[in-house]
Amino acid sequence: MNPAVRSSTTGMRASHKWEDRASSADSKLSDRRRKRPVAVDAAGNFLRTVRHGNEAAEIRLLKSTFTSPWRLCKADPTMRTIMKFVLASLLGLLLIGCASTTITNLTPTTLLRNANGLYPVEMQMDTSQQTLRTDSVTPMVIVGEESYAMKQTLKTHNRWEALVPIPANVNSLTYKFKVNYLYNRFGKPGAGSKLSDEYHLSIVEK
Repeated sequence: MNPAVRSSTTGMRASHKWEDRASSADSKLSDRRRKRPVAVDAAGNFLRTVRHGNEAAEIRLLKSTFTSPWRLCKADPTMRTIMKFVLASLLGLLLIGCASTTITNLTPTTLLRNANGLYPVEMQMDTSQQTLRTDSVTPMVIVGEESYAMKQTLKTHNRWEALVPIPANVNSLTYKFKVNYLYNRFGKPGAGSKLSDEYHLSIVEK
């Protein structure tokens, strides 16, 4: 083989070996950089050291207070209180939104006329709202612009009754039920109410 060609071939092989070694070294350096742990400063910011030749610089990686657990733990008391209030409010709204409350009328549609002019009406309330305070339930019967308080029916926990006056010259009554109540939430209890459909009662002579 020509000595000049042999020298050129040898030089090309050495060049390829040098490029392969440099590529492998760069790959290992890149792997080390990816595996390098991230430091955290006193303010809770993440720091990463980036080197370029003989120079080094620190990059601050800022993260949102609402997405970084470290920043959340380091947040001031006022911010933590606000976030707790927001989370509790959202949880309360979720529980209320998933709950249901129904009012069932237990009053007959027809009653016989009596001497005292007072007629019983009764209703039942069922609810799946876990935050509702059962001791605060205040039901009433609404007739026109008048309202009549109801009392809990004996030996029951979800039924209420009331006596409603109907004059002797009136043969029918249109009424509805309204229930006021309190429910637990973050801070002071919330106030809620439930209004039923309208019902009709007919009074017939004996």
